[in-house]
Amino acid sequence: LKETATKNQESPDDVESTKGAIEQVGGALASRYDGPDLDTGAPLAWLSRTSPPELSAALEACSRGVTRCHILSAARCGTHGDLLTELFTRTGIGCMVSRNLYEGIRVAAAKDFVAVREMLLDGEKEGRLRARSDDELRASIASGTFYVLELDGSIVGCGALLFDDGVDADLNGSQCEGSAIRPVELAAMYVSKKFRGSFRGDAILDYLEQEARFRSASHVYILTTRTAGWFVARGFEKLGPGHVAGVNFLPSARVKCIEPSRNALLYAKALLEWDETDTCPGERIGF
Repeated sequence: LKETATKNQESPDDVESTKGAIEQVGGALASRYDGPDLDTGAPLAWLSRTSPPELSAALEACSRGVTRCHILSAARCGTHGDLLTELFTRTGIGCMVSRNLYEGIRVAAAKDFVAVREMLLDGEKEGRLRARSDDELRASIASGTFYVLELDGSIVGCGALLFDDGVDADLNGSQCEGSAIRPVELAAMYVSKKFRGSFRGDAILDYLEQEARFRSASHVYILTTRTAGWFVARGFEKLGPGHVAGVNFLPSARVKCIEPSRNALLYAKALLEWDETDTCPGERIGF
């Protein structure tokens, strides 16, 4: 822990301060002392009786300047290589408490273009995504509705919202009474192969749905040829071939852009109306 803290500090003074914080908190933790401070008689501020002392100590250490604290099983570190796995892989194997955001979803920036371009090319090769030109991708990123999942400084997933003008139609093509449906397209949803099966796709989908609700969308929809089952399992309803079913659901300009030869199917999901008491997308994870 001292070595990790030392590597992440910038000046000798910070290093010494960090070491002192670790030794002070770690010393109390090692003794499992849960009484008052021996010097002042005050309760130990970092110790919470509702959480494990290891976690309380990690939180206190981070609050005093330590960048990251790693909690591992001492019994496994020497025989199973858990310490190396925790420190030298992105996903680790133990519990990490980080002073800064380690993983989260944010709006893509121009600096993310190269990483996103490489990731989407992998999706195109797998047949999961349609081909996009560099100019189209740059425009999508510049729109402010392209999002990336960042893990320890690396882009490992992405997704975008494409907004169209609302149309007065429901999922069966009949006219709505009182309000217009405003469908929003989910596009460029992709998670790097190495990080699949860890619910990161669900995290991206949930973020996009909440963002669409926040922007007054009534439905989200996708046009897909390969991943329909994944979306159906998450509440999407099959409407039929995109160039046919879209006539009764999508703006005419969007329908004209659908290539019949691609055989993409249209799936849609109704969203709950946004409530003022709802948490804005991203607020619950630090943005």
